Amino acid sequence: MTDLSKKAILIDGRGHLLGRLASVIAKQILNGRNVVVVRCEDLQLSGHFFRNKIKFLAYLRKRCNVNPARGPFHFRAPSRMLWKAVRGMVPHKTKRGHNALKQLKVYEGIPPPYDRQKRLCVPIAMRQLCLRPDRKNDRAPCGPIPRSLGIVRPRPNIEQEPEEFSNYLQTYNLIRQK
Repeated sequence: MTDLSKKAILIDGRGHLLGRLASVIAKQILNGRNVVVVRCEDLQLSGHFFRNKIKFLAYLRKRCNVNPARGPFHFRAPSRMLWKAVRGMVPHKTKRGHNALKQLKVYEGIPPPYDRQKRLCVPIAMRQLCLRPDRKNDRAPCGPIPRSLGIVRPRPNIEQEPEEFSNYLQTYNLIRQK
């Protein structure tokens, strides 16, 4: 493995189309690259919001008649939706595909190890470059579809206070010492 394949590709999901980004990611992880995708809640689906909502409702109805806990499992978080789209493009039942999926990390928001790193975009998966610009309302964000059904609440973007700031407040007795 070369040094290039050890370094993770950090992709910002904002403004990308879900399926097109998933195909690029699938190719990269099958080639041995580590891929990290942040801000998955801002991924886009082509087509109108209502049509995508109806398709999502049909997807939720698919279940096992005997015991629904056996599957299929319906991922509602936008990060897991992207993960499942990538899984469909990878031979995940083979050892090669299983190892490839281990090299993919998907997040909603930008967690602390990646918030200070340079994030890339994939031009062939950007909505502005793929879809016709004269179409109105021809996009649906990935996050609000499950939210509109009352399934997923938006996660608050809470950052923990740094230790230095808490120590500073403790010195002036503004907060209790631990």
